[in-house]
Amino acid sequence: VGTAADTLAALTVGTNGHTLVADSSTSTGLKWAAASSGAMTLIASDTLLSAAATITFDNIPGTYNHLLILWACKGNGDWMRIFFNNVTTSTYYSQMVYGRQTTASAENLTASGSGRLGWAANEAASGQVVIPQYKATSLKKSWSSHWSGTESTASNGTRTGTAGGRNDATTAITRIDITADSNYEAGSAFYLYGVI
Repeated sequence: VGTAADTLAALTVGTNGHTLVADSSTSTGLKWAAASSGAMTLIASDTLLSAAATITFDNIPGTYNHLLILWACKGNGDWMRIFFNNVTTSTYYSQMVYGRQTTASAENLTASGSGRLGWAANEAASGQVVIPQYKATSLKKSWSSHWSGTESTASNGTRTGTAGGRNDATTAITRIDITADSNYEAGSAFYLYGVI
């Protein structure tokens, strides 16, 4: 590290998960510190090389407070669903509200094997889902998503919506599966972030 006096000073490697921050009380003017609240770290990503019906994020570390998944995908006009820890029993409850052109719709799923998440349109779709307190073992797991997608036919047009729900399990989440009713096409990309 170069100092203001044009002198080189060694700054040793910091602790994993720490970030470099300014600190005028140190000889280099820098120090390693724990990441501040709200910081995001990319845990994993998956860009499909060929069509697939499911995206899986496995071995999710329990070192964050919340999870965020972003996606940009293309499908067959399919509904997207989410489930945790490879559990597909009837323990998911979700609600979805969306608009298509000038029509608003709502759907409610109770005691389902997965939860509503979004829509994988056949032209382009994007969205995000937040999973708060994913590692807490005293809380049922919940999620909320916002998404938008465009279809190639004028009759379907663009849909934009929001979805949310819960799973009755209180187990810490270590695996997330995001499925489509048929397939996500090659080039679809999904990103999993940990939020402190």
